[in-house]
Amino acid sequence: MAHEKRYLSTPEAADFIGMSVSYLNQDRYYSKATGTAPKVPFIRLGRTIKYDRVILADVMAENMVVAS
Repeated sequence: MAHEKRYLSTPEAADFIGMSVSYLNQDRYYSKATGTAPKVPFIRLGRTIKYDRVILADVMAENMVVAS
């Protein structure tokens, strides 16, 4: 079994969740500009942005829409 990185860069996170890099960039910008929580949680280490693979999977599961 291949080792998967837990912390992903913005392009890797975008690929993982099937969204664009610009979506994640805009989500971070909007959350800072409005003082609200981002839709996709991230980690900032200085100027480096990382996304936790486990949290990304949780966000995807929490936002699943199931037909009723």
